[in-house]
Amino acid sequence: MTLAIGGLTGYPRENGRKGVRNLVAVLAAADNVNPLARHLAARNPGVVCLPASYGRGQMGRDFEVSLRAMAGLAAHPNIASCLVVSFEPESSERVAKLARQLGRQVATLSFLETGGLLESLHKGNEILCAMQQAASLVQRVPLAVSELTIGLECGGSERRIRYHLRLVRQSSARSFH
Repeated sequence: MTLAIGGLTGYPRENGRKGVRNLVAVLAAADNVNPLARHLAARNPGVVCLPASYGRGQMGRDFEVSLRAMAGLAAHPNIASCLVVSFEPESSERVAKLARQLGRQVATLSFLETGGLLESLHKGNEILCAMQQAASLVQRVPLAVSELTIGLECGGSERRIRYHLRLVRQSSARSFH
């Protein structure tokens, strides 16, 4: 996060939100294309890989929650642009449609449509390079604290969370003295 003379700055997004980071991401629409997403991110320095935990064999509410979570990641204000990859085109289009409803343009790539691994890597590289080029042109603008989107990750016991919060408080207290 950058502080300008007048305060915080961030990157404007097409849906009106602002992000403090300007990341390009490749998101797997299902776990069967996690290797493709990882290879694409590894071949394009600076690209963030967002692998899928599920996506296949889900039905009903579980499936809807997974789709909304993936679309939310793709449309997060810290993501400048996102490539959604899938085995077949329907999976990536489902995620992309929801991300577009959240005001974010995303690109899609289907392993079957492009013709296999090498073709998918080549096409994905082209898309990600163009996305990185476009992201590099976005200029920072003033950002009010009320415009920040803060994400928290729950991953531990209550005691562990309290420990980390205490460390944050101690660190904050030292910086103000």
